[in-house]
Amino acid sequence: MNRECSGPAAVEIVNPNGKAPILLTCEHASNSVPEGISLGISPCDLESHIGYDIGAAAVTRRLAELLDAPAILSRYSRLVIDCNRPLPSSESIPDTVAGIVIPGNRDLPEAQREQRARLYFQPFHDAVAEMLAQRDPDGDHLLVSIHSFTPRLANVERPWDVGILQRQSPATGEAMVAAFRQAGVNAISNQPYQIEDETDATLPLHGEAWGRPAVLVELRQDKLGSIAGIETWAARTVAAVRAGLQCERQSDGN
Repeated sequence: MNRECSGPAAVEIVNPNGKAPILLTCEHASNSVPEGISLGISPCDLESHIGYDIGAAAVTRRLAELLDAPAILSRYSRLVIDCNRPLPSSESIPDTVAGIVIPGNRDLPEAQREQRARLYFQPFHDAVAEMLAQRDPDGDHLLVSIHSFTPRLANVERPWDVGILQRQSPATGEAMVAAFRQAGVNAISNQPYQIEDETDATLPLHGEAWGRPAVLVELRQDKLGSIAGIETWAARTVAAVRAGLQCERQSDGN
């Protein structure tokens, strides 16, 4: 089907007038699929970690409130198009994820790929760019991308509670890891993934390219299955983000 797909706007913006020098993003916030697109997978698969980052949206919205910071969330599944993958990446519109075939993405015509990019990828990144241009023309804000990870992938155990990913903000990342560890959390740097130009869009594009401090937070999904879990991990993440922000201020001599 090659027509304009309908549904809610591609982007949710929370607390746009928040006063903290922070921008939160959540690229894998939703497992919704726009009307007019059929992925050809079961509802169970769509509800799993391949469809979205479980719990990440709830944590992001709570962080926006606790930190008084704006947040930008994607409203559609990463299987429609992944807002944290560069468009040339094979994972941008994946046809297989964790061994599960996505029939609706196989042999997708280029016109439909371009349509998805225009309707669901570009609005997200335009919103991030516009927010930062308005709020942070000097590149001083802390960009924090919120994700969650499955504790077991391809029969490999991932024992951590949280990973802090960064590539050009090592002091900020280490300050956040230290804050989590101080709270008794099993935290680690640059696991279970690393930031790479081939696999990451938001931090390289909106953070590193502008000299802006930027980190990606990966929270363990099985800790986020309840309201209490969301509240606990949002509070812990708030403390870590504040530690990272304080580190940046000290390094700038403020």
